[in-house]
Amino acid sequence: MKSTPVPWLLLAALLTPMGSGLEAQGQDETCVKVRASSIECDPAQPGRFFVVLEIGNSAAYPVDRLFLWPETPGIVITPDELLFAPVPPGGVSGDLLVTFDVPSPAVVGSQCLEVSIHNSKTGECCSRTKICPQLRCSGQLVRRGDSNIDGIVNIADAIKILNYLFLDGLSTSCLDVMDADDTGALNITDAVYLLTFLFLGGRPVPPPGIRDCGLDPTPDNLPCQAYPPCA
Repeated sequence: MKSTPVPWLLLAALLTPMGSGLEAQGQDETCVKVRASSIECDPAQPGRFFVVLEIGNSAAYPVDRLFLWPETPGIVITPDELLFAPVPPGGVSGDLLVTFDVPSPAVVGSQCLEVSIHNSKTGECCSRTKICPQLRCSGQLVRRGDSNIDGIVNIADAIKILNYLFLDGLSTSCLDVMDADDTGALNITDAVYLLTFLFLGGRPVPPPGIRDCGLDPTPDNLPCQAYPPCA
């Protein structure tokens, strides 16, 4: 008895594994526009940002589900999957709140994430798109310890602290960077702390540290109107 040859297209279809529920049945690279409509930081928890996303749907089908992937290792987005009220073609979603937890207060500025938008019932979806919200609280980005505001932390900064406290007392555009030990007050211990770190292997300068531009995570009354090296 002769066997009936199986057409190659049918054979390929039979051997193709079925995809997971997260895979797209159809993709449209221009079906949505995603933007971060607002960004706020959590003053009680440094490194946490609340980002409100808005979805504009230009696909020919409703969308009601999105997945989020951060590009930077260590950043956690919560939730990384969202179901929302279906957005019809041509419509705009309501506010979609997600939380970014970054590994260090120094990790601020533009942080990109990939977004995939789906119709949860039909499986239709857009290919991944990318947005890069600016994770930034109000306040100046600084390098702690850079007292003379030249962008480099060295012995001259400890001397600047001592001069400010005991000699000239000249005004500066950023008192906050002089708080080397992050106590919220300026005194001789800041100069001692900085010198100990630089020359005796003392404890590291607290966040944001001396190399990366970042926000002071500790509330205090030390103003910083401008810090040009991180502008």
